[in-house]
Amino acid sequence: MRGVRSQSFLHGAAVLAASGIIVKIIGAVFKIPLGAILKPEGMACFSIAYNIYALLFVLSTAGVPVAVSKMVAEAVALKRFNEVGRIYKVSYAAFALMGIVLSVSMAYFADFLARLMGSPESAHAIRLIAPAVMFVSVVGINRGYYQGFSNMYPSAASEIIEASGKLFIGLGAAWWLSRAGYGTGLISAGAAAGVTIGAFLSAAYFMFLPEYEFKHPETKLLKRSKRSVFTALLRLALPITAGAAAISLTNVIDSALVMNILQKSGVPLQKSMWLYGSYTYAANLFNLPNALVATIAVSLIPRVSAAYAKRDIKGLNMTACSALKIAMLLAMSAAAGLYALSYPIVYLLYGKSIDAAAVEASAGMLRTLALAVPLLATVTLTSSIHQSVGNVGLPVVSMLAGSIVKIVSNIILIGIPEINIFGAPASTVLCYAAAAGVNMYFLIVDKNLNIKLIDIYMKPIIVGILTGYAAERVYSAFSACSGVGLGVLTAVFFGVISCIIAIIITKTLTKNDYALFSADKKSRFFLKFTEKFEL
Repeated sequence: MRGVRSQSFLHGAAVLAASGIIVKIIGAVFKIPLGAILKPEGMACFSIAYNIYALLFVLSTAGVPVAVSKMVAEAVALKRFNEVGRIYKVSYAAFALMGIVLSVSMAYFADFLARLMGSPESAHAIRLIAPAVMFVSVVGINRGYYQGFSNMYPSAASEIIEASGKLFIGLGAAWWLSRAGYGTGLISAGAAAGVTIGAFLSAAYFMFLPEYEFKHPETKLLKRSKRSVFTALLRLALPITAGAAAISLTNVIDSALVMNILQKSGVPLQKSMWLYGSYTYAANLFNLPNALVATIAVSLIPRVSAAYAKRDIKGLNMTACSALKIAMLLAMSAAAGLYALSYPIVYLLYGKSIDAAAVEASAGMLRTLALAVPLLATVTLTSSIHQSVGNVGLPVVSMLAGSIVKIVSNIILIGIPEINIFGAPASTVLCYAAAAGVNMYFLIVDKNLNIKLIDIYMKPIIVGILTGYAAERVYSAFSACSGVGLGVLTAVFFGVISCIIAIIITKTLTKNDYALFSADKKSRFFLKFTEKFEL
C-alpha cells in the first residue's frame, strides 16, 4: 500500500505523546491567559459550553476512531487489504452526517441548554462552539483510519493544528472582546469560536493528504459488503460511544448539579459561577496527565487487536501488562507532583489574575483530584484493552457505574454546607475508583489475560511517592529564596530526576517493557543500551 507508514507501539505512542505534550502546552498557553481574561465566572461560562460540546462530540466521534482503527488493523493483519477502502468510505458516509445533525441541534437549542445548566450567559458560547461537532466527526474518522495502520503522524499533526487554531483565534477573540468592554457571555463565546475554527482547520488538513491505493500482491479475495462493514462499525462504535458518552454526560450533569445545587442551597448565581470557575482551574490541571496516558491507549488498540486476531496470547499479555505499567508510572508520578505542589502550581499559573481565595480553593480541589489521576489512567488503559479483545460493552458498564457513583455523591456532598464545592472533586475520585474497579476485575478474570496487579501497581506507587516527596522537599528549600516560579521549576526538575533514579533502582521496567520498542534501528540501539546497563 503506497504512502502508509507504520510505527512500533512505543514509537507510535511516542509520536502521540510528543504531540500530546505540544497540544497541552498550547492548551496551557490558551487556558492560563484565558483564565486571566475571563476570571472564575467567565471560566465557568466557557466550561459549561465546552462540556455540552464534549458530550455531542463523543456521541458523533468517540467510538469511530477506535472502531475504524480496530477494523483496519484486523484487515491488515489478516491481509484483507481490499477491505480498507470500504471501511473508510462507509464510516465517512455514516458518521459525518451524524456530526452535522448534532451541530445543528446544539446551535438551535443553545438558549434552552444554557438555562438548563443554570447559566443563561453560556448561550452565546454554546451557539458558537456547536459547528465544531461537525468538523471533529470528520477528523475522528481520518484519525482512526491512519491509527489502524499504526501511523500516528496524521493524528499528531491534526491535534496540533486543532489546538493552534483554538489558541490563536479563541484567545485572540476573547482578548479583543474583553478590551472592547463586552460582557462575560460574549467574551467566553469568542473563546468558544476558537474551538470551532481549530476543528475546521484540523478537518481541512486531512483533505490535503494524498490518496492511497488499497492493492497488495497478497490480498485475500474476501471483500465485505457495505452493509456488513456498517454493521460491524456500529457494533464496535456504539458501545464505545456509550462508554465515552457516560463520561461526558457525567461532566455535563456535574456542571448542572454543581450550579443548581449551590443556588438551591442559597448561594447566589455569581458566587456559584465563581465557585465552579475555581473548580474548573483545578480540573484543567487534573486532566493534563491523562493526555499522555491516552496516547498510550490509542497506540495500544491496533497492537492488541492484531495480536488478538492472530490469537497471539503471549504478545497480547506482554503488550497489555507493559502498557499498564508504563501508564501507571506516568500517572503515579504526575499525581504525586500535583498533590505535593498543588498550591504553588495554581498560584504560579493563576495567582496574578484571580483573587487569593480562588487560588486557595482551586489548590485544595486539585489536591483531592490528584488522587484520581491513577484511577483515571487505569480506566483509560483497561477500557482500550477490553475494546481491543472484543469486550466493547464492558467499558460502558464500568463508566455507567462510575457515573452513578459521581451523581449520587455530588448530590450528597455538595448539598452539605461544610463541604460545598469540594464535594465535586471528591465525587470525581469516587467515580473513577468505581469504574477502574469494574474494568480491572474483568481483566483479571479474563482467561486470555494474565494481569498481575502487584507488578503493575506496586513499584509505580513507590516511584510516585519518592517523586512527590523529592518535589515537595526541593520546593520547600528553594521557594523561600528564589520565589514561587523558580521554586516550582526546580522542584519539577528534581522530581523528574528522582523519578528516573527510582525507576532504575527499583528496576520497575523489565526487558519485556522495553521490548515494546519494535525492531527498527533506533529501537534496537535503545534495547541494547538498556540491556547493557541492566535498566
